[in-house]
Amino acid sequence: MSRLIKLTQTFALTLLAFSVNPVSASVIMTGTRVIYPAQAQEKTVQLTNQNTLPYIVQMWIDNDPDNNEPQNTTSPFIANPQIFRINPNAGQTVRLVFTGNRLAKDRETLGGGKN
Repeated sequence: MSRLIKLTQTFALTLLAFSVNPVSASVIMTGTRVIYPAQAQEKTVQLTNQNTLPYIVQMWIDNDPDNNEPQNTTSPFIANPQIFRINPNAGQTVRLVFTGNRLAKDRETLGGGKN
């Protein structure tokens, strides 16, 4: 009986290993970072879908790395549009808009940290 259980477990794990799909990024932002001039009202970012399938993208900006909920963001920027469909092998322009919240004036502010 023990041999049957081990054989069943081995078969189940082998089946699970073959059912795992590889992960890859299909929607890619042009560039690795966005530099937002202090005097600008908005900045545009280009996204590209490099896949043969369409995707629905939800985008938000946050300066708290522990936050993963768009409704709890405290960033002084918003993305517009926040939800959109991006077709296969197509692009989408997203506007990053300054909300008017306070930014540090004596230094550059980098995303991903708290001011």
